[in-house]
Amino acid sequence: MPVIAESPVAAPDPTVPAAADPTTVILMWVRHMRRTHMKFAARLMVVFAVWTLFSNLFLSTVEFSYRSLLLPLLYLAAVAWLWSPLGVKPWENLPTDELQARPWRPVGARVLRGRRKMAVIEVLIGGEQVALDVRIDPAHLAMVTDAVWLVPVEGPWFMVRVPGSRELFSARRGKVVPVAEPAAVPVTERWARVLRDQLTSIAAQSAFGACLAAATGFVVFGFQVAAAASLAVVVIFLPALALGLRHRLPDFRLPTLVRAADWTRADAVLSPWRSRRDGTAAVTATLTLPDGTTRTATIPAATVDLLGAVFESSTLWVGGHTGRVAVGFPGYPHVAYADLS
Repeated sequence: MPVIAESPVAAPDPTVPAAADPTTVILMWVRHMRRTHMKFAARLMVVFAVWTLFSNLFLSTVEFSYRSLLLPLLYLAAVAWLWSPLGVKPWENLPTDELQARPWRPVGARVLRGRRKMAVIEVLIGGEQVALDVRIDPAHLAMVTDAVWLVPVEGPWFMVRVPGSRELFSARRGKVVPVAEPAAVPVTERWARVLRDQLTSIAAQSAFGACLAAATGFVVFGFQVAAAASLAVVVIFLPALALGLRHRLPDFRLPTLVRAADWTRADAVLSPWRSRRDGTAAVTATLTLPDGTTRTATIPAATVDLLGAVFESSTLWVGGHTGRVAVGFPGYPHVAYADLS
């Protein structure tokens, strides 16, 4: 029988605004920075596309050919991807004013359909059954059994929070769909896979982008430019990407560690920490085990949601006795890699 921890996150206070919670404020900042970076990248790609097209048409001494349109189209395709369901949708803007002014509102809910990144849930608002399209991962969706919390936003949009977590999810009114009974999900292991898959996705996208850029450089400019671009990717871009994500690299081991975990509840005290822009933080947790022994867990990339749960409950579950272990709350979307000593 799987180990299930007590909920490490209390239900939100319906008498205070959603943004009165410190962890929620940090998550709002992380979300804002992520969207800001996406918007900057999209605008930069548009500038590159316009400049490349202008150069080909007016500044180049080489006779114009349709091959000259390939690079601008590549930049515009990157913009389209950023604003696609795989990137960031325009309607996912963070309603800061509403979160600062309105409390979370509990409503009855059930899952109608769930996919890898999107789901449809039915909620009861003012006696009316309303279907919401929610951008949410399967681990957090599995926490929706009979209720969620909403903050209404202007028009058809809402912010959603599920039991056992403070993560923020965007939702909008959608169409009622036939109920597809969701399969049982091992929540903690599924969340570990989500964290690992984020790294796999970044690596795959980077490799695809590098190959596409090299191929485009070869078609438009010839072999020398393509070779130079490939060399720059190998020597500069890939090492820089690995350096920027080095704190997340242990997440590749997380699913294996969770499957092998022998969970033990411990009292926990966190060292001071500061959130990175990706929503993680490096932290040290001093753990007191049931037998009275004290251990130190060094966590290189704990999510803000996990740290908020530890701070509120003053507990943390440990999946091993020494060395590389998973820490978190079994049965909930809270888990991280740690070195236990």
